[in-house]
Order: sequence, then C-alpha cells, then structure tokens
Amino acid sequence: MSHIITYIETESEMRECLIRNRNSQYLAFDTEFFSTNTYFPTLSLLQINFGEEICVIDILKSKNFPKELVDMFHNEHILKIGHASFHDTRLLNEEFQIIPYPCFDTQIAAAFSRLGLNISYQKLVNQLLNKKISKYEQYRNWKTRPLPETAITYAQDDVRYLIELYHEFKLLFLDSRYVQWTIDETARSYQNKKADALQSWRDSLARKQNLPASKVITADKTHILRNLSDVNIDSIYKILPASLHSEAKSVFEILSSLKMQKTTFNNNLYHSLYVLRNLVSDEVQLPSEWICTTSNLRFIEQNLQLPQDILHSWRYELFGKIVESFLSGNFVLQVRNSKVVYTPLK
Repeated sequence: MSHIITYIETESEMRECLIRNRNSQYLAFDTEFFSTNTYFPTLSLLQINFGEEICVIDILKSKNFPKELVDMFHNEHILKIGHASFHDTRLLNEEFQIIPYPCFDTQIAAAFSRLGLNISYQKLVNQLLNKKISKYEQYRNWKTRPLPETAITYAQDDVRYLIELYHEFKLLFLDSRYVQWTIDETARSYQNKKADALQSWRDSLARKQNLPASKVITADKTHILRNLSDVNIDSIYKILPASLHSEAKSVFEILSSLKMQKTTFNNNLYHSLYVLRNLVSDEVQLPSEWICTTSNLRFIEQNLQLPQDILHSWRYELFGKIVESFLSGNFVLQVRNSKVVYTPLK
C-alpha cells in the first residue's frame, strides 16, 4: 500500500500530524540514533507508521515532544509494532519516559513462527512480503544535517512494512495464543535483562564514565577474568588495565562468588532439566534457550522451584508445568530406542 510521507521538523508540525492520525489503530515505530564513544546514544529520528501516513520526526530539530504522542504510545487501544524494539524503547524511555504497550515485536513473532531468533527486518520483509529494502544508509552518521533524500527514504522503509508484517503473522501463527504471547514477550524484553555480577560491574563503570563498555574493559578480558581457574588478586591485576587496578578487590569478590555458585552445582539434576528443556523445544519447535535460559535452568536446579519470569509468562504453559511435575516425582526421563522419553511413575 502507498503511504503519505511527512518529514517533521517542528512541534507544530508534529501536533498537526497527531490530529490527522488520532483515530489510528496502529503505531509502528523505529528510531535512528548516533553514539560517538559514549555509553548513552543520542536520538536523531523517530519514525512512525500510522497506517495511512508515515511521519519521520527529526528529534534533533523538534526538541519538544508533545504529551499527545506520549499518550498514544501508552494508549492500550492502539497496537504498537516494532522490530527488535528493545533498543528503540530504551532510547524513548530515557529521553521521554515512554514504554510502549501493548507492543507486538515482529522479531519475536518470527521466533514463534519458527523463522529463527534475531532475524533481521530486511530478511523478514523479503521472506514474508517478497519485497526488498535497501540498507545503503544503515551506517550513516545520523548526527549530520541536512539529511539527504536517501536517508529519509531509508528511515521511512524501516516502518513501512511493520503493519503488513503484523497481519501476515496473524495468518502464520499455528496457535491463536501466539499474538498475545508475542505482546507479553515484547513487554518482558523491555525489562532489565538479567546480567551476572561481572557484567553488572562492567556496565556500571561504563555508565558512570559515559563510555562504551568496550572502552572500559574489553569483552576478551572480561571473558578471561570469568574463566580464571585460580582466582587471586595478582592474577586479576595482570588482566585489568592499569586504570582499573583500584577495582581489583571488587572483581576478586565477584569472581569468588561466581566460583562458589559453580561448586554448588547439581550436575545430575541440571542435566535432566537440560534434556527436558530440549525435549519441549523439539515438540513445540521453538529455540531451547528461548524456552528457558541457562541461568533459569540453574535457578531451578539450585532452588527446586520456577523463577518468576517462567511462572508469569507463556513459558509456564509450555515448560513450567512439566518441570513442576518432574520435580514432584510424577515422571522420570528414560532412553528408549535411542530416544529420551517421559515415563510416568505409578
């Protein structure tokens, strides 16, 4: 379908756009941003597809963000649609205190449709709608102005097909519950992602210094720290850059704690849970790590109960109920004809 295209540079233009689209059922969105050696990126453009009109809002020029648009993002009667929208939402939340809901993320929907995890928007549009998107401007410096026509077209295309994809997924889904499950999983993805203590330490330093985490300490060095066989201050000093030597004691405490957790590991139970998860994954044709993360398997092994993000999500229906039954001793896992099967205990 063809769209009206509007490039917006002022608050008054934005308000006029909102009046024209106040009855829209959909708000498909994307952002463009830039980050030069900083932890916090700067929002450059906000693109919105209302169905008939696509608005490209120049955030660097239209500094004031109307309350009416914030309200639309929070209106539960308007379906928001994005692709890999975690980073977009993080930016909108930091800048304007926006967390879109309800929101249907097409990358998450692709996983429910057995198209794989982390599929790109470009590939999804080509695969489901048989249309091609140019990514020529993907690595543009979005700080520069004026923007050429090719950059504005690229920004439009990032939201042009999102509403079509939503309707396509409604036809593709094998289970009618997947629409709501996609919305639920999208909301869950906006919550703070769990990180272990070493990741949190690195991220905290990056935030304080407003530097990319890789500029504070590289991922390679973090990996070496995590896998130290002999955790001691001298070894940590050798790995940390000189600027972080004052952090050696903190890192020692973190690594000692992580090592302690590993020593309390019940390998037999963990292996059974791992196999159980893979059986469920094969049955429902969803990625195993998506059904239950490795850290959640460890939580179950150590606490003999389900973590909250399984108890209160679609995962409970697919995996949580089976785990509860297994932990209650209602069945065991056995190998028959070279296959692992559930065997009920009478």
